Amino acid sequence: AACPVAWYVGTVCELPVAETIPISFDACRSGRRGVHWRKDAPHTLIWVEAQDGGNPATPTEDLPGGARDVVYTASAAPA
Repeated sequence: AACPVAWYVGTVCELPVAETIPISFDACRSGRRGVHWRKDAPHTLIWVEAQDGGNPATPTEDLPGGARDVVYTASAAPA
């Protein structure tokens, strides 16, 4: 069986060293995390971004829409 051919298309995210994660339960890094291919949609990436900077101590009233995390998707279909 032939091996599939893969091409480098682009960078999904670049993450710095996670030295600034708050020391708290449920804290996480800021920026994109949990980047995966969707199993139910071809050529589609899904990821999560913290809206509170990864700090669960941030009051939800200070967050856009009151949400701590936002889930994003992006099509990676070939042109």
